[in-house]
Amino acid sequence: MASRRLTGREPFYCVPWRDMHYFGPTETLYEGDIDDIRPLEEEISGLIDEANWLLPSLRLARDDVLFAWAGVRPLTYDPELPKGKRSREVHDLAPDGIPGIFAVTAGPIMTHRSAGAELTGIVTSRLRPSRNPQTLSYAAIAEEPERYLAYVARTYGMRVSAPAKAA
Repeated sequence: MASRRLTGREPFYCVPWRDMHYFGPTETLYEGDIDDIRPLEEEISGLIDEANWLLPSLRLARDDVLFAWAGVRPLTYDPELPKGKRSREVHDLAPDGIPGIFAVTAGPIMTHRSAGAELTGIVTSRLRPSRNPQTLSYAAIAEEPERYLAYVARTYGMRVSAPAKAA
């Protein structure tokens, strides 16, 4: 579910997850220590009020909140907008002496797929192959399955090795 907050300016989402729901986000301006980010009680209370306004039969209270977290979404500076620009922008940091590095500002978490696709397009347009394409061979898997499984486990984690052994 997506709606406008009671203020009418900010989005409000209710996203189901297992037997719980995620409500948020808040748009609190944060200028403190990056290592001290945490949800404020007034933010949690505001989200509860918002949920109860949209879904009055829930009758949520602070004791219903099992988890709360906070994060910082970098927004693009704009002197006309005190909380920053909301439109997603990709910044090439090469002019700042950091070639090959890009930063993405703005964009809520719900647009992570399209942001990833946009950034992938930009990066791939600037990459050049280091050699000619080669034919992919699965011979190593058949010839040395234990060595291959060890590589997969090291690279992707142990949880991948169990399904691979069963195959």
